[in-house]
Amino acid sequence: MREAMAMSLVVALPDQRQARRSARQELVRQVELGATASEARRRCPVPMHRTTVYRLLKRVGQEGEQAFSERRHGHPVKLRGEVLTWLLDYCQSHASVSSSELQHLIAERFNLSVSVSQLNRVRAAHGVRRVPPLREKQAKAGLTIARGYHEQAGSLLLLAAAAETGLLTQLEQALPPAPDPHCLPLAGSPAVRQRLMLTLLFLGAVGLQRTWDLRGYTADGLALLTGRTHAYGYRYTEAFLSQVACADGAERFTNTLGSWATHLWHPVETAAEAEHPHHLQALTCYLDGHRKPVYSDVLLPRGLVGRLGVVLGCRALLLLHDAQGHPLFVTTHRGDQHLTTSAPTFLERYEQQVQTSHVARMIVDREGMATEFLARLHAEGRIVVTILQTNQYRDLSSFSKVGSFEPLSTDTHGKVIREVAPARITLPREEHPDEPLCLQVALIRDLRRRVEAQSNPEEAGYPRRWDRDLSLEEQAWWRDGWQATAAPAKEKVAKLIPIVTTETMPTIDAVELAQTYIHRWSAQENVIKDYLRPLGLDTNHGFAKTAVENSEVTKRRTHLEQRLARLKQWAQSASKRGDAASRRRERLRTAYKTRSKELYQELWKYQQGVTIFWAPSAQEECNRLGAW
Repeated sequence: MREAMAMSLVVALPDQRQARRSARQELVRQVELGATASEARRRCPVPMHRTTVYRLLKRVGQEGEQAFSERRHGHPVKLRGEVLTWLLDYCQSHASVSSSELQHLIAERFNLSVSVSQLNRVRAAHGVRRVPPLREKQAKAGLTIARGYHEQAGSLLLLAAAAETGLLTQLEQALPPAPDPHCLPLAGSPAVRQRLMLTLLFLGAVGLQRTWDLRGYTADGLALLTGRTHAYGYRYTEAFLSQVACADGAERFTNTLGSWATHLWHPVETAAEAEHPHHLQALTCYLDGHRKPVYSDVLLPRGLVGRLGVVLGCRALLLLHDAQGHPLFVTTHRGDQHLTTSAPTFLERYEQQVQTSHVARMIVDREGMATEFLARLHAEGRIVVTILQTNQYRDLSSFSKVGSFEPLSTDTHGKVIREVAPARITLPREEHPDEPLCLQVALIRDLRRRVEAQSNPEEAGYPRRWDRDLSLEEQAWWRDGWQATAAPAKEKVAKLIPIVTTETMPTIDAVELAQTYIHRWSAQENVIKDYLRPLGLDTNHGFAKTAVENSEVTKRRTHLEQRLARLKQWAQSASKRGDAASRRRERLRTAYKTRSKELYQELWKYQQGVTIFWAPSAQEECNRLGAW
């Protein structure tokens, strides 16, 4: 039975090919005898599309008898005979076997290569599908966190670590004193102040982002974490937070967090260093700014929000990370304040508060590439690493003492995709033209990205003619038979990425300098994205999330819209008057033309009458005068 089923899959390919060949020959013969292609196609025993018939006739005219040959060579059915019989027996005795396992078994037993899809088709045709084995459910071990509570669990772990490292104790000590006159809740007992502070800290642990969310909070988790029977309500907690903010609590907490984070990640290693605080640790830090938009009825300073690419009212965060990506110090500034303006004061405040560390090497992005800013930090004894702006260099000729290029990074196949070389560059200073700033450069050449070579700035002011590179014959576009030729492709070179540093050394390690700057993405950029949302720093607390239009812009827009509507109305009325004037002009022109013809005809008749009446008497008078 199985052998008969296997033989049914074998197709008599030679007979079918011969039948198709005979059908094609008969179709061509009928067309040659005068039949149309549609009639010949209807009489053909083998179904063909009309397009196929025309293609066949065209091929016969070009190739002759070779056009009737079968060019599709199918493969014979592999699973037949003994192989198919063994396959069906094995599948019935092993119902859970997969097609991939069958593929290996057939290759080992019969030395035959069969695809998994072919095996699936054969098994489906004969009804021997795979039956997956039953698996017993295993009991889940450990703690299961419900979906949506991962950030809350992370907040619990973070706060537990904060308690172990002494953060809670330092924050309690950083609370501002009670106001005068005394006013609750800040003037309450130490236990009340501690519980209120814990309430603010544990908001993220129970899924709340701000104190406003306490209005609808009825669970017991926050009360349990703060050591109370019931959690504090919104009004009492908001009053405490407002009093802390008015008492300069934000600055006190910022300084405390900076000192705590530095001592946590960079502790004093020996007792001698603790006794002599003038021995400062040299830190390598990453400095960056982050702006978040704030929508408010109050006009706020505006700045460029990088992730949105627009200028909005915003607040600016200035963040300092160490080489491992740990946040050390964060402050908030106006949205229109530039990084080069606030960075020196920011670093001075951080070192004054920590007192055990010194930012000796600072890595900043392109926003910090300002000559006077780098010169100022270099004068303070700091090493700054940044990247040049694109308008400060042109190509390799802009750099001096360019060394040999070394491989920096490779792809998965071992091909070099980036190479780096040491170099130097001198930048002018506007305030001190006699004291240029000399920087060392790690010149990265990205071989994957090709950019157009920049022309010489001396020649850039003179535009080139479009036919400058053409001969005189090719420029004669007015002649018959002239054809346009493609312009030559612009020269492209590998993109340059210059990493500069103010470090004064005879030679630098270009690879180390490039890797230090590239590490900024993993040590700072990604870290900012990771902790801004879980800690609620990317939420504009106390402000409505609706965009507020600028009043001055709104007035101008309203005035311009009214003027535009008035001009459109004038244009519409002027168009109507113009159409009426055009019709009146055409009517007057027609009347004028008709009247002029009538007057011309009357004048002509009058002239004819006058000539006939005066002609004889005029002749006599002329003769008389001539005789006289």
